[in-house]
Amino acid sequence: MQVSAVNSFSMNGAASPEGAQRELLAACKEFEAIFLRMLMRSMRATVPKEGIVPRSTAVDTFESMLDAEYARAGATSGGLGIADMLYEVLSPAVAGREVSDG
Repeated sequence: MQVSAVNSFSMNGAASPEGAQRELLAACKEFEAIFLRMLMRSMRATVPKEGIVPRSTAVDTFESMLDAEYARAGATSGGLGIADMLYEVLSPAVAGREVSDG
């Protein structure tokens, strides 16, 4: 799982106000992807493991990777709207800090 957007977000490191806003939006989308992945993992844990095909570590790994990709795709395409709501709440604080720091 990549959390580079979350780790690289820094108010002082942004070259411009637009750069800080882009970093914030990327961090919000990454947060939503992480949330969706945890949601899918919890949902998959409720499904019975018995079936026609025997379970293996390879199947578990594949499903985990598939869930991560679904979560990433869902977050970048709008998903649940968590990223948009977070961005809406946090962007005025980022803009205000840039004005006071600059």
